[in-house]
Amino acid sequence: MAAPDDLEEIELRPLGEGDIEVDPNGESPVLGRPTTELLETIVKHPEQILRPPESRMKKNWHRSFIPPEPILTAIKVPSSRRECKYFLFTRFPIIGWLWIYQLKFLLGDIISGITIAVMHIPQGLAYGLLSGLPAVYGLYGSFVPVIVYSFLGTSRHISVGTFAVVSLMVANGITHVLESNEEMYPCLNGTENNDIIVSISGTEMSCEELKVKIAVTLSFLSGIFMIILGLFKFGFITILLSESLISGYTTGAAAHVFTSQAKHIFGLDIEPIRTLFSIPKIWVEVFKSLPTTNIATLLISIVTIITLIIFRIVDRKVIRKLKIQCWSYSSQRKGCFKNKDKFKWPVPLPSQLIVVVVGAIISYAASFSHKFDVNIIEEVPLGLPSPSLPTVSYMIPLIQDAAVISIVTFSVSISLAQVFAKQHNYTVSPDQEFIAYGAMNLVGSFFSCLNTAGSLSRSTVQSVSGGKTQLVGLISSSIMLLVLVALGHLFEPLPNAVLASIIWVALYGMFSQIVDVWRYFKLSMSDMFIWLVVFTATVLLGVDLGLGIGVGFSLAVILFKIVLPKSLELDPKSYDDIANKELITRLPDVIIYRFQAPLCFINCKVFQARLDIVCGIDRRASSDDKPGCIQALFYKILKKKRGNWSPHSPTHPVNKVHTLILDCSSIGFMDAMGVKTMQQLVLDFDKFGIQVLFAALTSNNYAMLERVGFFDKCGKEWIFRTLDDATRHATAGAKLRPGHKEEALYTVTNLEDSEEQAKA
Repeated sequence: MAAPDDLEEIELRPLGEGDIEVDPNGESPVLGRPTTELLETIVKHPEQILRPPESRMKKNWHRSFIPPEPILTAIKVPSSRRECKYFLFTRFPIIGWLWIYQLKFLLGDIISGITIAVMHIPQGLAYGLLSGLPAVYGLYGSFVPVIVYSFLGTSRHISVGTFAVVSLMVANGITHVLESNEEMYPCLNGTENNDIIVSISGTEMSCEELKVKIAVTLSFLSGIFMIILGLFKFGFITILLSESLISGYTTGAAAHVFTSQAKHIFGLDIEPIRTLFSIPKIWVEVFKSLPTTNIATLLISIVTIITLIIFRIVDRKVIRKLKIQCWSYSSQRKGCFKNKDKFKWPVPLPSQLIVVVVGAIISYAASFSHKFDVNIIEEVPLGLPSPSLPTVSYMIPLIQDAAVISIVTFSVSISLAQVFAKQHNYTVSPDQEFIAYGAMNLVGSFFSCLNTAGSLSRSTVQSVSGGKTQLVGLISSSIMLLVLVALGHLFEPLPNAVLASIIWVALYGMFSQIVDVWRYFKLSMSDMFIWLVVFTATVLLGVDLGLGIGVGFSLAVILFKIVLPKSLELDPKSYDDIANKELITRLPDVIIYRFQAPLCFINCKVFQARLDIVCGIDRRASSDDKPGCIQALFYKILKKKRGNWSPHSPTHPVNKVHTLILDCSSIGFMDAMGVKTMQQLVLDFDKFGIQVLFAALTSNNYAMLERVGFFDKCGKEWIFRTLDDATRHATAGAKLRPGHKEEALYTVTNLEDSEEQAKA
């Protein structure tokens, strides 16, 4: 973690025994104090170093609320004390940002906290219903997990809570457990049968209680997984989840969320389908059941959707363009005065809360449930749920679901956190975020909370509404506590169709990612295919298999790029690909070739085949080894793609090639097979009268060749520091072979000699 700007001039590093001799009369470069006195102060009063003067703190420390690690590790104090401070500041970031909190942040945090709480209420109700549980359980997930993340999270702008994709995956996990036990079959049909009493292993309970136990166990397991991965620093697994994979996966998952709410939009009684190709099957059932549509429910849905769309347009076109005049107080002017600058209105229109409140009032006044048979929430118990423990017997069937939810939660949330951290110029710790996400799900599981994750819509609002710190989460949780304790019963007459309509409109942001396909098409075809494969697999096969297929296909694409990488024959003047130039300057008997991939066991045969075709030779004829079918296939494909590259081909110079220059700048590393291939390349090409020159070898590859004795057989005089040196040498005149006593021009024997020459 980077140190603050005002301490950048101090060289800080861990101190060991026998380390650093200090000049007692030396002066500190920043603090202007004798070094001995400075060290004594650090040992006796480390808090003076951990917390800089107030003036500098306000100026620079707002960029990072976590004290930088080098400050803690550079202080030579008793190890237990140092480790304790390091643990507290890294594992409990709330200490860091509270330590340097400024009052000027408070107003923005309060406004943002109230705004986020307003969004939590309708989204919590809607996503609770999406998970297959009563809507109130979504509100629970907007309270306890948010508090835990405020203590442990490193992102200042991500808003955690219920999330559509994760709620859908919770519903799938509940279904998997219900389908694994015949005694639980009566509870499979959504939320309509939550009052049915079933007997599980001799214990009678309602379907609602059973589903809650399963959901709580799932949240507990996923929390354990994420904490373990965070403690073992597995935050790097995000490298397996590319932007195109996450975009395609979330878009495909949005299709499942959209489909799952169709029965609430039309007021249909359709059993949930959790099998392969569930989306087409559900829509077939929807169209078959259209004659039984509840007209009142459909009208409520249409009116709610249109209202939300109008509110969205008004918010973007009018509200967000409003500019307000700010007043400031000045003691010199002895009063308030208007600022010259105007500021945009920071708070978005609470459209979702408006439709929820209005919908609940109209439904209660018109008795929608009794007169028109409209499904409503019915019961929202006041107060907090009593703490409960997960059920061990449900853990085995939920392991796969918990693992997938953990990866999805982390990948989506950390992506949002990194985006907002970059936007607001601070950093987040992936490993600590893993622990924070795990802890909020683990602790939340004891209070009947669903799995929670970061939300794009709420995080965006928190960013633009003035939120500066994690205090926003604590403020929104306080408001949610008030709702749960005193106001929850006011939402009982709210129609389910209103919540389903909120979900449909909220999915606009996810479905808008479809335009990413065109962007990937223009930038990278491989990313476009990854997006399409992940999206198709998620839509047709489900959110679980879709993620696994997406990761597998991404790894296959990377492997394909290594096995069949791009390779270029370069123009000797501009060093550009000759395939992209109509008029090229070709040397009469020199070929410059660049292999743009690591040289390892999986692509050595391709490397050999391409060089043979480029130089117009076939080493298979002179080799004692019989060519394998794969190598023969490579030769056939490459010759078909590049044409007949014989020495007398019209696309190749008539004169025989006498020098091959290998541009090794793009070869990141070589394994043992790659080194052996290089050795065999020099020996085989010498039989055909072709000299091989190596240009721009990286330092690690040079060291690798030196360790295996490559230069003992081939000589160091053919190693060139730059491609230009190798080209000038190849065109200088005589053809040289390994073992010649003549010195090559512009050669660099090794890195050590070049450094000595540079010093001289």
